[in-house]
Amino acid sequence: MEKEKQILIRKNAFWLSEVGYLFFKYQVGYEVYDFSKNATLVEAGVDLFVLNKQNIPTYIICYGNDYPYDKLFIPISENDKPSRLLQSIADFVLFYDVNQNSLSLLDVPLLQEKLDKIDGNYKYVRKDNSVGIQISKDDELINKFINTYKLNQNIYEKCLKIYNYRIKNKKITESKYLPLAR
Repeated sequence: MEKEKQILIRKNAFWLSEVGYLFFKYQVGYEVYDFSKNATLVEAGVDLFVLNKQNIPTYIICYGNDYPYDKLFIPISENDKPSRLLQSIADFVLFYDVNQNSLSLLDVPLLQEKLDKIDGNYKYVRKDNSVGIQISKDDELINKFINTYKLNQNIYEKCLKIYNYRIKNKKITESKYLPLAR
């Protein structure tokens, strides 16, 4: 019987970076580097530095996606300023479906370009300190460049442990979407 590889993760102030790290390192097999919250790249909207098997670097920004899981919350503003996502220099945004075994990746420059052209067809919602749009993963705005992946069982269980630890120790709170008055 083959010995199972142990999944190791270094704690990060951004628990979603831990989830992204697990996915890229242990499921995809890429080299991954994360940053402290004071890193210059974090300020530029980058949470992970990923090297694929050809050593081509990719920058990733990480967000959580909670219920409803068939939609994404795309932040437009955070703390009354443009969101990190809108200003990010990252190549891709990773949306982890919190407490689920899936995540989605979207091309950031393409998403930023599409968001610049949105009209009044999207409902604005508030989530914690953010205002954004809640958009179906099947919506024509993103359906051509969204990729959704199922986490393998070991990664999924580790993600649940990370999330539950942060909730239990009050490092994060469970958030809810609140519709904004128009």
